[in-house]
Amino acid sequence: HFERISIALRVEGDLQALQAALATLPSISPSIFIDGFVLQSAATAENMAIRVVCELQLFALRAKS
Repeated sequence: HFERISIALRVEGDLQALQAALATLPSISPSIFIDGFVLQSAATAENMAIRVVCELQLFALRAKS
């Protein structure tokens, strides 16, 4: 008996920052679940961190009152 709350994000940045953000998802309350994602590399200058563009489809559940 839950209500599903959908969340759509588009983020751009370096790959390590994205990995760190995704690693924190299990500790967030209320829980946020990954429904799907698309990851693409972005143009980078030489000697820079790997940059990516990521589109995430997330959702959270809320108890119906």
